[in-house]
Amino acid sequence: MQYMETSQLAADMGSEVRLLDDAVVFIEAGASANFDNGGEKTLLQMALHNGDVNLVEHLLQAGADPNATSNECGSMPLVLAARKQAQEALVEMLIHARADVNASPAEYDGTALQAAVESGNMNIVTMLLKAGADVNASPAKHGCPALQAAVRSGNVNIMTMLLKAGANVNASSTEEDRRTALQAAAASGNQKGVTILLKAGADVNAPASEVWGNSALQAAVSSGCIAIVELLIGAGADVNQEPAYKGVATALQFAAIYGYLGIAGLLIEAGADINADAAPKKGRTALEGAAEHGGVAMVELLLAAGVETKGAGRAQYLTAIDFARRRGHLVVARMLESHSSRDF
Repeated sequence: MQYMETSQLAADMGSEVRLLDDAVVFIEAGASANFDNGGEKTLLQMALHNGDVNLVEHLLQAGADPNATSNECGSMPLVLAARKQAQEALVEMLIHARADVNASPAEYDGTALQAAVESGNMNIVTMLLKAGADVNASPAKHGCPALQAAVRSGNVNIMTMLLKAGANVNASSTEEDRRTALQAAAASGNQKGVTILLKAGADVNAPASEVWGNSALQAAVSSGCIAIVELLIGAGADVNQEPAYKGVATALQFAAIYGYLGIAGLLIEAGADINADAAPKKGRTALEGAAEHGGVAMVELLLAAGVETKGAGRAQYLTAIDFARRRGHLVVARMLESHSSRDF
């Protein structure tokens, strides 16, 4: 069979499936193993995407570049392999072929280690770490470090492995909320993960992102996990840490909004400010949040704890009544009005 130009090969192949089916034949006829179909994917990327171990092996033996991508948004070959949860052989082949374990991720992608952590395969994570993968490699846009990926997957064994390998326990993601691993664990209600991270030295009061961000304690309250709230307070969490600029709340404000009476009581006992200002944008004070959501028992708790309804607190008091009436929570509105009448 005569040598076929890659341009002719591209014209002849109508689909990715057919291209993969015929790849070996064309390579044996002299075509390059690094052919790509018009900039979409290389043959190696296609084979990895399909989990075709035999074809991957053949392509690598034929000289396929283990570090080539066809466009800036395409995943690196090793990243594709690491995502295949049950395909450790693919990762092993690529590492043997000198794939760069620390190759910079595509624009909205991750590193090979981050991909392996997300897939939950401890063997692949181990292989990559032994091959020199950077446990603290920066993620691409809207991504997270390997440790946070482990937190999100809930895999405490991989979390422990990464921490032993030197993972930065206080690194933040590149997503809008810029969460740390501890903040992510608290938000997901991962009590075991929170315990591991605190023991590893996580900053319990790491600042939240200005937009939609939460401190670890605020995140724990938002998730409704009183056990994590207790853990964090015990570790020195600031119960009055200010909310982010937009759309979030203090720990007590979250408890009031969501109606978590037990958590609210715990926070008040720990010194939470029941009159803390709301977030500048789309925020609510504790009283406003409780009234807006019809929390009769929560409003009673706040009133009993001495929330301000006169003087400096007059504005939040009137706003709380307005929120309650607008939402149809007439019992709450009348309760607040009755409380005021008793004060005068």
